[in-house]
Amino acid sequence: MKTVKIYFLVLLLISVSAGLRSQYLAPVAGEPVLSGHDSFTINSDCEAAFTVVLDSLSTSPYLYHFKDISTGNMVSWHWDFGDGKFSLEQNPSHQYDEPGTFQVCLTVADQLFNPTCTDETCEEITTLEYFSLGGLVYAGEYPLNNPVVNGDTGVASLYRIVDNQVVFVENQYFLDYGYYWFGYLIPGEYLVKISLTEGSPNFKNYFTTYYGDAISWIKAELLNISSGSFYEEEIYLVPVQDLSAGQGIIRGYVNFEQEPVYSMPPMAQTTVILADKDHLPLQFTHPNPAGYFEFTGIPYDSYFISADATGKAASTVNVTLSESVPLVEGINLTIFGGNPSSVPEGFENGIKVTRVYPNPAKEKIHIGLYTAISAPIGVKVVDISGKTHFSTYGRFEKGFNEIIVPTGSLPAGLYVIILQPQGNYQPVSAKFVR
Repeated sequence: MKTVKIYFLVLLLISVSAGLRSQYLAPVAGEPVLSGHDSFTINSDCEAAFTVVLDSLSTSPYLYHFKDISTGNMVSWHWDFGDGKFSLEQNPSHQYDEPGTFQVCLTVADQLFNPTCTDETCEEITTLEYFSLGGLVYAGEYPLNNPVVNGDTGVASLYRIVDNQVVFVENQYFLDYGYYWFGYLIPGEYLVKISLTEGSPNFKNYFTTYYGDAISWIKAELLNISSGSFYEEEIYLVPVQDLSAGQGIIRGYVNFEQEPVYSMPPMAQTTVILADKDHLPLQFTHPNPAGYFEFTGIPYDSYFISADATGKAASTVNVTLSESVPLVEGINLTIFGGNPSSVPEGFENGIKVTRVYPNPAKEKIHIGLYTAISAPIGVKVVDISGKTHFSTYGRFEKGFNEIIVPTGSLPAGLYVIILQPQGNYQPVSAKFVR
């Protein structure tokens, strides 16, 4: 990990609890700032020391959090932040009005009056340099509301990569000239996502689009801000496709697989994407607050349904509509709560079954798999005698996917699901009971 030295201070990246509204802090002091003298010490039973961390993801520049780590039974703290402001709290936060180098001093004592032990320590802190990020957002040939104002409102969402996690920073709404902008960014890697607000004239005409002109955060380009500001990072909104009118209906539910250590993105930040059999994005919708979504009036064909929740891996489900099956419902799209940058150990090249449910199966069974490749994968269900009862194939993209296999017509017994990627890859299998 890269470090930024500020005198004797070291910049590291750590995370704090979810109770801080997804804030992440970067310690400026890797080692305690200890007193360099004892001119104020009455005895050796106490020693002043503190650490300081920069609030690295809030929108407040020059905001620092100080923590007392003094030894002894301290009951009194006096902080001098070096800019004419003070605090009597044990662990204060302080925002400087402007950049610069400041001498911060902490004086501690073991009693309010007539202390038997007191000590002071001081250290210089140089504020971190901040950068800006912005660019035009194109809806078709021209930027939003530029040169003609059409009433669209854009939302630019900023995310930062912290310890291999995608962490939300802030939203910025923009109207004029089709230009988004973020200020006071510390060095790091960022994702930018652009969407139109519901009610904008073109809301249904363009996908939510990431920098790099991708509709999935996994395929987005990262912006590495380390030595300067960026003002011309253009984003071209991806248009939806016109579909002929049809009688097909797809209904489903977005399920968040919760894990306490990770914060989940709200449902409002989730997009459900309808793609054709070649994975070309066609249409999109947003789930309602309860997680339910629906596509109506679409032609009979085979489709892939996926969810994009920024920073979280999600499953993909293959659906086929026909005259005999005009309605498919009960689709379950899972948003995984784990580390999205991790892959199952030992499966950097190939596929792995991550879960099979429900087991025993009734009318259908769900097969979750992680694939480190993008390739057609054959799916086959055989019984213990080797007889094939179900066979199909589909193209799956790198990441987490989900296959639904009908099992209602299978006789009771033990079955094996065999997944065979096209190419020089080993098949994988899983057992289930009907």
